Amino acid sequence: IEERIIPTSKKDAVRLLRDNVGKFFGITFIKKDGSKRTLNAHMSDKYFINDLGYLNIITNRNEYKQVDPKNILEITINGNKYVTK
Repeated sequence: IEERIIPTSKKDAVRLLRDNVGKFFGITFIKKDGSKRTLNAHMSDKYFINDLGYLNIITNRNEYKQVDPKNILEITINGNKYVTK
């Protein structure tokens, strides 16, 4: 299966995650220290976003991580790679 690369806005990337709550996805983002991080994770509908606007993701090791939506570089869901502008 060939992976499709789809340019998307950061706002649409968050909407895409919201539409796929409970499904696993790959996400690449910039951490607070400036380094790049890639995780396999899923999201809970109940704790999707916190009061400060961070996304609450649950890794495949069942660890909770917070991701700033402004720092998302790409998301891979269902064989499609969404790259933020």
